[in-house]
Amino acid sequence: GPYAATVSRQDDGYLYSYGPAGGEVDLTMISANRQGDWRKSYGADKDSLRDEMHFASGGYTYILYEERPVCPESRAVTRRGLTVLQDGATAPIFQRICDPSLSFMQMPAWAEE
Repeated sequence: GPYAATVSRQDDGYLYSYGPAGGEVDLTMISANRQGDWRKSYGADKDSLRDEMHFASGGYTYILYEERPVCPESRAVTRRGLTVLQDGATAPIFQRICDPSLSFMQMPAWAEE
């Protein structure tokens, strides 16, 4: 069945949870620091802004991301996903695109600098 990855704000940081949708959670991690490990960049096509939250555990890095158009008329999220890297490698060992209408993350708003 479908799986769910979520990020939620906790008193001591951000909580990552992964497991079957509507079932027992298989994996949880709390951010290494209270503010979380946020990264901001442009998407691969340079037409989108990308927010990422990184979590590390046991030699793996879990990256949850969301993208939205650069144009100011529409800042609606167009893509959310999960990427897993092992031991600092750049090639993912796991990748999934999420349905933006069914997924939710408490990402801070993109702030242009």
